[in-house]
Amino acid sequence: MPFCIACGKEIDADQKFCEFCGAEQDPLSALSPPQVLSPPPPPPALTPPPVTPSIIPHDGKLPVIMNRAMIVGLVVAVAFIAGMLFIGIPILKGMTSHGAAADVTPSPAITTAMPTQTVPTTVPQTPILKRADQYEETYEQIYTSNQTYKFGQKEVISHDLVRPPLYIRFNITPGMVVREKLVDIGLSSERNITVIYVNPNAWFEVTVFDSGTGNIIDKRGFNKDYSQITKQEFMIRTKGTYRIEISGNDVSVDVQILTGT
Repeated sequence: MPFCIACGKEIDADQKFCEFCGAEQDPLSALSPPQVLSPPPPPPALTPPPVTPSIIPHDGKLPVIMNRAMIVGLVVAVAFIAGMLFIGIPILKGMTSHGAAADVTPSPAITTAMPTQTVPTTVPQTPILKRADQYEETYEQIYTSNQTYKFGQKEVISHDLVRPPLYIRFNITPGMVVREKLVDIGLSSERNITVIYVNPNAWFEVTVFDSGTGNIIDKRGFNKDYSQITKQEFMIRTKGTYRIEISGNDVSVDVQILTGT
């Protein structure tokens, strides 16, 4: 049985390499010593670059200044970060609660100038109270007239009021004055205009007297010492004997006198 030419261990005759040491079984290779594979050399150790020593002044102030600068820089950085957190977090919360902020510029309010309207002056009127039919049936008409009064013309009505009230109402159409008036005198727009207004001499009056004493119980009227209200009404609610005087000038009047039933 052959033996390995390198390690001397017994091997098979047809083996070209030793199964123990791996040497080639060539008679010529026995003349040279077996080659043993050596592990690769370890990588060279990293050597840090040389540090150049700083030149420190003899008074030793430079390190103190550098330490102060580092502290100040650190304080500024911390303050900046805190400010960003203090300002940025409320903004982020507001955007989260209200949704994404949209760049919406409100449109300016549009002010429309309303045209000035001139309300014509009219003779003030007080409408006569309109009663339902069932209430009208509780009154009895004792006098009615529709005529024109001139130059203080007077009418007198006497009535013994047993069933109050004594209800008097009237509607006046006063005489009007129409005349020409010159306006814008001395200007290029000088012209004549037509002016219509209530005759200042038009008036009307209803006076209720107590027939027994002659005292005035109530009176109403138009113009003169009264207002220019053309529709009026009033009541006497006490039983008694009354004298009603109706007079006027340059007015057409519809008069009604009623009593209770």
